[in-house]
Amino acid sequence: MGPEEFLGVVLMLPAVDSDLRTETVENGWLLVCFCLSMAMKLVRHGPAALPAMAAGFGLPLLLLWPLFRIRALGAGDCKLLAVLGLLLGPEAIVTCMTRMFLFGGMLALPLLFLDGMARERFRYLLQYVRAWAETGRLAPYRKKGSRTAILHMTVPMFLAVMLWAGGW
Repeated sequence: MGPEEFLGVVLMLPAVDSDLRTETVENGWLLVCFCLSMAMKLVRHGPAALPAMAAGFGLPLLLLWPLFRIRALGAGDCKLLAVLGLLLGPEAIVTCMTRMFLFGGMLALPLLFLDGMARERFRYLLQYVRAWAETGRLAPYRKKGSRTAILHMTVPMFLAVMLWAGGW
């Protein structure tokens, strides 16, 4: 594991902890992550790394914008992925995001059935899609006051970063 990989893992630990405890990733921590990632890349690769850094930073924001707009993904998750993209670069962050969603699905399935609400959740999804088809408007997906079986996306994100750091 190289210094960039080590930094990626280290930056994720407080983010996961904060998300699990408070359901937010603190903006102050995101700023620290941004500065450390920027410094690491510039010290190791110089100004030649700037285009890849910009692409890695912008790609998660662009790709995840629709999920953020319907409140299916939090702003902290999007910002954390953008900061990780700064460190990982555009190709690796897309791979990391794909793995994050795969891990998220694997973690969400047991939650879906363990809380005994699978049928209700699928029915809500169908109603949501039907309303979107009828009105052409995307409303926030998450119900107000719904607190059951929340999947903290920093956990699958951490697992994806661990794979990246391990060279997978």
